[in-house]
Amino acid sequence: MTDVPAETNRILEEHVPVEFARAKAVHARSEKWVLGFAFSVVPVWGVSAALFVSGIVGPVVAVMVPAMLTLAFLAAVILAVVQNSAASRPVIEYAREHLGRNVTGVTKTGVQLAKRKQR
Repeated sequence: MTDVPAETNRILEEHVPVEFARAKAVHARSEKWVLGFAFSVVPVWGVSAALFVSGIVGPVVAVMVPAMLTLAFLAAVILAVVQNSAASRPVIEYAREHLGRNVTGVTKTGVQLAKRKQR
């Protein structure tokens, strides 16, 4: 029995190499942005609380700066979802129309296939 995702990746790399490479690159780039924001927002909340408790900054600054970074993080997540969806759409459509495979998305390592329903 062959590995269906690996076979699908190979076929897509042969037939739509530019679109497939672009979708994988967009996913990798947006993953870096989201993880970067996630790991930078959490310490800012802790640092701002510590600065507030020690009296260095006021309550407005202690809440507004992390809140703005959190909003920027949420915007980055939404932007990443939209970019990934737009970049992977040609690959998904090709796989559905020409290969008959139900590809749900493209990641930096390849495609994700929907699981078949158990009957």
